[in-house]
Amino acid sequence: MKSYKEIEKKHSPEEIAESLVFPGPKDPVKREKMLSALREVRKQQKENQSEESKLISQLLQLKFLMEDYLKADSFNKNFYFGYFLNEYIARLEKKKKAVCSGD
Repeated sequence: MKSYKEIEKKHSPEEIAESLVFPGPKDPVKREKMLSALREVRKQQKENQSEESKLISQLLQLKFLMEDYLKADSFNKNFYFGYFLNEYIARLEKKKKAVCSGD
């Protein structure tokens, strides 16, 4: 496999980018039709998703948010332990009293 430096010698950055990205239709009407169809498919998939699957997705989203924050080099005062705990409780759709009392 060729390295990027070898490819860069023969092709411009624009040509490299064009070779990696699938171009969509340039016509705005066609593009909007395609995006509308994609939105409809995604909406149907979301509606057919089970409650368990939705919960797993939400918890994974929170997990990745926590991992990204821990890997970040900068401090964000909005992301503290209580924030993540509240998000976890909200995504489980539990009351804070029920979690604290062990119910």
